[in-house]
Amino acid sequence: MFDQLKSLYPNIIIFESTVNVNQSQYKWFRSSNGEVFGIPFSDLAQKELKLLNTLLEPYDPKQSTLTERERIWYDWVYHHNTDQHQDKAPSQFRFVFFSLAEKGVEPNTFHEAIQGLFPHTMPILWENDHQGFIIEERSNLHEESISYEHVIDVLMSDFYMKLYMYITPYYHALPDVPEAYKWGKQCFETKLTYFPKPVTTYQDIIPYIYIHSLDSNTKQHIVSTILGDTIHDHELLKTVRVFLECNSNATLAAKELFMHRNSLQYRVDKYIEKTNINIKQFQGALLTYLALMHVNVEEDK
Repeated sequence: MFDQLKSLYPNIIIFESTVNVNQSQYKWFRSSNGEVFGIPFSDLAQKELKLLNTLLEPYDPKQSTLTERERIWYDWVYHHNTDQHQDKAPSQFRFVFFSLAEKGVEPNTFHEAIQGLFPHTMPILWENDHQGFIIEERSNLHEESISYEHVIDVLMSDFYMKLYMYITPYYHALPDVPEAYKWGKQCFETKLTYFPKPVTTYQDIIPYIYIHSLDSNTKQHIVSTILGDTIHDHELLKTVRVFLECNSNATLAAKELFMHRNSLQYRVDKYIEKTNINIKQFQGALLTYLALMHVNVEEDK
């Protein structure tokens, strides 16, 4: 097989000979006898690529460094073979997507640092040189939850790794794996676009999914109709946002803003008077907070 392809693609290489080769520049395949080889993308026309994908098994070279458990998850996530290895399925699982601020961190170093912070070994799959996801498995539904804020604090302080994480909800059924991964990846990409916090959950991201789906004209209309004349009063809007983020607790919001409670209450009442939207009630609070999210997104761009 290799000799035949060599006559058509002179730059084809065997996987074992790729030590000093940029693997991302090659399309990798595995033959029926287990031989792995790569052909440069630059040598492949689109029709040829489709034909080879049909005749040969596409191969990801990252699989060569996976543990047995990670290989199983790789198969569940990417090949959707959730009818295989059902006896090895956890009671619960969730994905923890991560992105390292700096590229070039050695995967083995990251693996060792991460695994040392967990009560047991967690499968980790890399998607490129600085992003991937951890599969948090739980066999006991009463296990104590992991604090990823603590994980990030340790990694940043002890290993000088700055990273961002998005945590999906827990799932229970093995057939949910492909869709859970797809939805989690979409939320993770939204998190990297809009949400600068180191650790983010699906509850944080859902409102931004709505924002992301709106066109710019719709966003501007929402902001102008809800915020009205207050749109240029940045101090007032900051006060309102903190008030809402503190669950409309005036005492807590005043403490957060280092101001007297009466001053905060005055600003809240001023906003209500100017917009005719009562943010002390659920509907008014929800509409205003969504509008403020639009404003924050535009300011962060």
